[in-house]
Amino acid sequence: MIVCWQGIGVLVSVAIVSVSTGPIVVQKKDNQSSNGVSDALSYALQSYNFMSKEQYLYKSLNFTLQTIQVMNGKEYVIDAEIGRTECLKGISAQYLSDCTLMQNPGNMQILACHFVVLTWRDKNILLQSICKDNQ
Repeated sequence: MIVCWQGIGVLVSVAIVSVSTGPIVVQKKDNQSSNGVSDALSYALQSYNFMSKEQYLYKSLNFTLQTIQVMNGKEYVIDAEIGRTECLKGISAQYLSDCTLMQNPGNMQILACHFVVLTWRDKNILLQSICKDNQ
């Protein structure tokens, strides 16, 4: 019986040490108007538009997000609705905000997207990008 308790004591000690030496992770809702949020969403949309086989650009209609602080970086978990614009890739408006949404019901498309963007050492990395038709 004593051996079991000593074994459990050692396991608990090891568990406490390994938990206390791991990275500190804090989840919080971020201010949606902060530069980090804007940069993360913009990067996610740029990446989506670049990787998409569509000939038109998409822009954000609305979004919710959660920020997770990881050591010196931030992970932005963004759920967004994006819509097809009238701007063609590579030849249209300089700013995505200048692009108007498609109005023709046959061409209009709204997607529900889930993006995860890691901001680390002044660089953005798209960890996840999943979009599906929202209609």
